[in-house]
Amino acid sequence: MERTKHCCLHLWSVMALVAILAVAVQASARDTYLPWEGGSAYYAQFSLGPSSSQDYFTPAVWLQSPRNAGLFEAVGVNQFVGLWGGTVEVSPKEGPILPLLRQYYMRVFGDWETALAGPDASKHLTDSIIDGWAQEDKPDNAQSLPTGGYGDCIPPSAIVSIYKASKKADPNRPVYLGSGTAAGGPRQWFGITCAGKQPAGSVRQ
Repeated sequence: MERTKHCCLHLWSVMALVAILAVAVQASARDTYLPWEGGSAYYAQFSLGPSSSQDYFTPAVWLQSPRNAGLFEAVGVNQFVGLWGGTVEVSPKEGPILPLLRQYYMRVFGDWETALAGPDASKHLTDSIIDGWAQEDKPDNAQSLPTGGYGDCIPPSAIVSIYKASKKADPNRPVYLGSGTAAGGPRQWFGITCAGKQPAGSVRQ
């Protein structure tokens, strides 16, 4: 009797799994997929962007100190994204920035406003250590206010304007934009919206 019960449970489990797989296959058949982002053909259009080689991969770190570039290089990291002290030769607070990255050939996505200002602007325009430019991180999230707390997110129109300005300043590199949870997750995200409205019971993030 006990063996019969176990066999029945096993059979029901198999049938349930088959049903789930059948639903997944049907859903997949209805999906419309966009072309995969990036890739060799995409990066090949930039004369000073990331490598377009098919065997090139970029293990990256976010907002790390150039002083640790050698440590990151030792474990296979080859890309920095964002720099606290700006995309400059020397920062008053951080000290050397780009010289340390060049020392370990640690390529970077930095901010064009600091990189293309001042006496080093022309040098940075052709610097092979700079792979591209990074916009304000997570503009779709609530933004901190100077007086404390959080306010509205950055409107899409402002993001597009920043993008156009960076491409005008340097058309030879791509522009990176990191989005927040609202843009990347399929689940409902209870955060502040660009209209400044907040769903009941939500928490500003």
